[in-house]
Amino acid sequence: MAHIDDPATVIWLAIWVLVLVGTSVSLAGQLIGVDIVTVRQGELVIVRRAGPFSRTWRYRTGLVAQLRIDARQWTGDGIDGAQYMPFIKQQWGAVRFDYGAETIHLAPHVDVPEASRVFAWLGQRLPGSASSQTGWHGQG
Repeated sequence: MAHIDDPATVIWLAIWVLVLVGTSVSLAGQLIGVDIVTVRQGELVIVRRAGPFSRTWRYRTGLVAQLRIDARQWTGDGIDGAQYMPFIKQQWGAVRFDYGAETIHLAPHVDVPEASRVFAWLGQRLPGSASSQTGWHGQG
């Protein structure tokens, strides 16, 4: 087995391995990533899964407000928040709701009919206080 004496080489290899792992997880998220949304026992749960990797966010349904559809295109800064990234909270999506001072985004890259089905499904399972007056924003 080779022995590495140069600390710069060890650091370079460590950085290379970290970048490779990060890129692989990101690619897995783009290819096989999925969000699983459930509502049960007063909790809305979003599980973001890419193969064996997952991350879970939990929201108390009583604090969910202004459930809505917003089909406008992503107009964010240079960081593409419309991409599916495992382990990172979605920064863009056609279905949204407010949770305190934060807006939670679901269903990125879906068309209006599919967003409407997700909206209706959530609307049936969340308390009446979660519904917005209009339910719809944007083009479509």
